[in-house]
Amino acid sequence: MAKLTAAKNINHSSFITDMKTVIFSSLLLLITCLGADARSYASALKSARNKPVIIFAYPANFSDHGEKMYNEYFKRRKLLSVARNCVLVAIPVYQNPSKREKQLYERATGGLNPPMPRSLPGIVLTDSTGSIRGSMSDSDVFENLDLAKAELKRMLGNFSAQQKILSRVKDGTKKRDLDQIAEAASYDLALPNDVRARVSKADPHGIGLSMTGNVWSGALVELDKLDIDSAENYIRRMLSGGHYTKKQRQELLLALTGHMRRKDLPKNRLRALYYEIRNIDPTGHYASYAEEAIRIWLGEDPFRTEKIK
Repeated sequence: MAKLTAAKNINHSSFITDMKTVIFSSLLLLITCLGADARSYASALKSARNKPVIIFAYPANFSDHGEKMYNEYFKRRKLLSVARNCVLVAIPVYQNPSKREKQLYERATGGLNPPMPRSLPGIVLTDSTGSIRGSMSDSDVFENLDLAKAELKRMLGNFSAQQKILSRVKDGTKKRDLDQIAEAASYDLALPNDVRARVSKADPHGIGLSMTGNVWSGALVELDKLDIDSAENYIRRMLSGGHYTKKQRQELLLALTGHMRRKDLPKNRLRALYYEIRNIDPTGHYASYAEEAIRIWLGEDPFRTEKIK
């Protein structure tokens, strides 16, 4: 019996040890998956490496509602439960801060000047260099937890996909690199600052131009000087000579359709352009715009006239 009791004791002790190991490992995995809080914005950038940094900025001394959202969304993780493999940092924003509040802000920022959302509370998504990649603060979305979760999850998914593509880019000047950067830019997030700078230098009339929002307006200025055929040739040269995202190609063609409508273009040419715009990205919002334009300007049902290719 003594030997049997000893054996039971040994097994029991081993079981407890194994369970402690499992629990500890599970906690480490949970912390890694759900994202770890950084002490400051500076330390968040330092520890991020390839992970996204989520800045949660909130009104700390002038909005009870904002502080409540900070407690619910950030501290209790109601929103950030979807923020996996991220580095999280909360930045309190004060109005007429006291000496103590200035110290708290300085501690939260780590002496740096963090980017801020357009309204508070809100989220800014950056990479480890501090490049702003996305943000979310619109009250219609942000204050609806389900919508906010879906939007944050979408942003993080786009960040991961974009980073995967950018990791294959070498120096950002070769055609293959520029094509990959254009693909990365299609993910509806801003490109890192260093990538934008290299692209703007290597391809000033391509994707670098659109990062400042000038593709459409720049094309319109030039088109107004040209007749219909010259305008289309101008746009076609731009499309063949630059590296553009799907959205940019659609915008350039939309600029051309606007010019052509003012010139009383024959319907068949205008119709062909709208279908071309739609077929570049049938699921994007410019596809919907093109379909409505077919209805409004041509008086036709786009789905009866031609199927999406």
